[in-house]
Amino acid sequence: MNTQFRKAQSGFTLIELVVVIVILGILAATALPKLQSLDTDAKSAVLDGAIAAIQSAAAISYAKQKAANTFASIQAQVILPTGVAITNAACAGEVTYTSGGIAKSFSLDGSVCN
Repeated sequence: MNTQFRKAQSGFTLIELVVVIVILGILAATALPKLQSLDTDAKSAVLDGAIAAIQSAAAISYAKQKAANTFASIQAQVILPTGVAITNAACAGEVTYTSGGIAKSFSLDGSVCN
């Protein structure tokens, strides 16, 4: 008679819960290094985009004016992403992602800038 009033117990055992936690820990340990390198890759891609924008602005400006441009006039035409800075010397320069410390160099054709 006592067995008729017993409620059916449902839930997970302690062993099942520990196994799930261990599996999640293994997955997190494998994915963490890959996710950390994505930050550097993303900042590098931003710099590549900034370099391409500068080179495109130089080419378009040269085509419109049919004359050599100064680097400052080319730089004024480009809207840079947040955290990106340009330093220049004549027709070459360096694009730096300021918060990440990543830097890439670029050069422009001599006929485009003086």
